[in-house]
Amino acid sequence: MGTLIYIGNYADMDVSESNSTIDNEGAVTGSYSAGDMQNVEVDISSNSGNGYAYDDDYGRTPDDFTYDVGNGEVSSGLDSEARFAGTITDGDGNTHSVTMSVYQTQNGDTFVKLPNGYDVSEVTISHVVGDGYSGIWTSASSDSTVVCFHVGTCIQTPGGPTAIEQLHIGDEVMTLDRGVQKIRWMDFWEVQHTTRVSAPITIAPGALGNGLPKRTLKVSPQHRILIRSAIAARMFDTEDVLVPAIQLLGFPGIAQQDIGPPATYAHIMCARHELVNAEGVAAETLLLADQAIQTLQATGKTIAPDVDMQNERPVRAIQEGKRLTKWAERHRKNAKPMIAVAGPNPDIPVMAMDADVDMSGLLTRQTPAYLAKSGHLGLETKGKTV
Repeated sequence: MGTLIYIGNYADMDVSESNSTIDNEGAVTGSYSAGDMQNVEVDISSNSGNGYAYDDDYGRTPDDFTYDVGNGEVSSGLDSEARFAGTITDGDGNTHSVTMSVYQTQNGDTFVKLPNGYDVSEVTISHVVGDGYSGIWTSASSDSTVVCFHVGTCIQTPGGPTAIEQLHIGDEVMTLDRGVQKIRWMDFWEVQHTTRVSAPITIAPGALGNGLPKRTLKVSPQHRILIRSAIAARMFDTEDVLVPAIQLLGFPGIAQQDIGPPATYAHIMCARHELVNAEGVAAETLLLADQAIQTLQATGKTIAPDVDMQNERPVRAIQEGKRLTKWAERHRKNAKPMIAVAGPNPDIPVMAMDADVDMSGLLTRQTPAYLAKSGHLGLETKGKTV
């Protein structure tokens, strides 16, 4: 199982299967913004048992890619793979020349494996620099990723719930495990035209069970939410499970916003990976692997010196693949709430938010111009949208 970046469904880049070369590279070349891309867990089979997957050149039976981009689990044989020259644009607008792998399945779904450690806002695939490979590693993976809250999401602070776009570096937020923590880093992304891989997931009040969320919660499709239930405990040997929001589609009250309209997202980072109170629900802050942090530092982003690089690991178990799909099926079949178990800290039964606070007026200043003027790190140096 590995993590690849899904960029969409495209025409065949390997039209002829009588050789091992790419003959239609133009099918996938071009630029892809953050709104065009989705980090996806992919299970790659190896029929030979040697740890490598093979395509269907010369009439071979291909190995399968099994994944879910939001419409249910799909399995499709590997059709082609090649190395491409291209660029990665990071969150500050800096451009990095890289070599990346592009994989395409027989149904046209196309995936990119980037070098590790990049905070990606745009990827440009330029031209083939290597093909004719015999097999790819079944654990092919990349940690270049981004997950975020939609602006307007209220995060619990010591002073009460606050819209995320009104928070700044140094402000304090309430966390599930370590109480009050300071925001060490923030960034914002504007998606001008959303697609199915970038349109927000909307979770209606009470949709997760136990009256949660208290208000509508909107996050990016890959943002993980803390789930607590007896079903999770039986399946995963822990009642605390982090689940991507897109995996919750199909439950009553949970839907993806219409494709097309723009969306503005924000992500925050504390000294460690944390669970913050977002509309009463425990949701993750940005998780960075060591290499990703080093890349951010190298590209000019300010990372606070007390960010714990030695302990940057998931704050809870992250579930993925077929087991997570089965978990969702069991919950839907039994109509059980996804947050139904009290937390380990008796003083925080789940993540209670003051329901009496009037949130009107907090969502009025969400434009990129306001965000830039408000001193948030990320937009001060961009001058562009993605």
